[in-house]
Amino acid sequence: MSQFSGSETDNYDLPPEKVVGLAHENRCKAIVFAYTEPIVFYEYALDIAKAAKAEGLKTVLVTAGYVDAQPLKDFCAYMDVIRIDLKSFSEDFYRHKDGA
Repeated sequence: MSQFSGSETDNYDLPPEKVVGLAHENRCKAIVFAYTEPIVFYEYALDIAKAAKAEGLKTVLVTAGYVDAQPLKDFCAYMDVIRIDLKSFSEDFYRHKDGA
């Protein structure tokens, strides 16, 4: 799905409550925000996480870690697990890739 435009994929209206409902219907124990960087859809992911926690579902965030402090704190309040995917242990790697 990451290799196609929106017009080439099936798209759905999924408000946070519907996402949680589908998770329950499919007997999921957790909702995981991964694959596409969740920080890109931070507000939507946070709304889903809030609804999931209210319904007793676990939540997991998988991110590259490029996030400001406040959004990360907001996520932390609703996540059971946060995994930061490191691409390297070299600061030079990140400077080269990010232009920092």
